Amino acid sequence: ELGNLRAAYEWARASDGDLEVAVTLASCAAALDDFGAECVDWLLALRPQVECDGLDREVRARYWRAVAASTMNGRISRALQADAAKRAAALYRELDKPRRIYSALIQLAKHRTARGEIEAARRATDEARALERPQWPAMLRTHLLRLDGHMERAAGAFENAIAIFRETVRLSALTEDWQLE
Repeated sequence: ELGNLRAAYEWARASDGDLEVAVTLASCAAALDDFGAECVDWLLALRPQVECDGLDREVRARYWRAVAASTMNGRISRALQADAAKRAAALYRELDKPRRIYSALIQLAKHRTARGEIEAARRATDEARALERPQWPAMLRTHLLRLDGHMERAAGAFENAIAIFRETVRLSALTEDWQLE
């Protein structure tokens, strides 16, 4: 269906198209691992229109979350990804969407960690942890655990990191998380 996706995007980007549809298509396509190289061009081309604030907040939040997504790592600068995660979290706060805020904060912490900004990463993980609910899917909750493990490893606390990674594997195994396969 990638041909149809491309055609829909081209229509939406045309002068008589629909900007919100273009932004939504690009944002949703960003999650497709095999499409990231092409999608990054779409996301970056749309940035000026998204920054003008004329779009629906939900559409803008989805856009910024897509720019911050791990599928864009190495394709978009970590600085822009961190900024995008911060913007997504702020918009999702306005929209009162705790799971989306949580997800954006985890992305922010990942980008801060990659940039060596460990204290800023910890602030983001602390905020995410305060939002986390036990009834949320384990796959969502393990993202924070994995990040905790990486931050402990980066800080040289290898035993703590190993314990956290073991808990992540335990939780994933209990729920038959596909990421273990």
